[in-house]
Amino acid sequence: WQKLSPDLRSIGVVTGPNQDALLKQIKQAASRKNIQIISRIVDSDKEALLEFRRLVPEIQGLLLLPDNRILSPGVLRQMMSIGAKRRTQIAVYSPNLLDLGALISFASKPPDIAKSVAARLQSIREDGTIPGPALQSLSQVDVHVNPAVAKHLSLVVPEQLVRLGHASKQGK
Repeated sequence: WQKLSPDLRSIGVVTGPNQDALLKQIKQAASRKNIQIISRIVDSDKEALLEFRRLVPEIQGLLLLPDNRILSPGVLRQMMSIGAKRRTQIAVYSPNLLDLGALISFASKPPDIAKSVAARLQSIREDGTIPGPALQSLSQVDVHVNPAVAKHLSLVVPEQLVRLGHASKQGK
């Protein structure tokens, strides 16, 4: 994301409950890049939208995590609309959401998921327990950029993303 927007310094994250471990990882990764994460834990889609509206003046970008408890289709559309009006960059978890107005998507790769699932299955103990953390990190990611949104935000898609085939045609 920072390759696309080098001046990015503050990102909001609105998520449902029980994401503490993931939020900790996000904050640690952002800290290494001198990016501040402002997170809000919510219980519903209406609350997610309200918190996003409150965060917009404080953030340059919003990272949406997959959480159907707080992200209904209507709320996603409203967030994208607000983001466009307020020139807030929105990063999402699926390239399908680029058409709604997100700037960039980060999606896992199916072979990486399959490898992780296979490793977890092989680690099941005789008593049925699975050792290790409940969330497993993946090592591969597909990045897609919505060039129309990048242009609207006066961002130039780096040649590195274009050359690697990661600049999406969506959003045109």
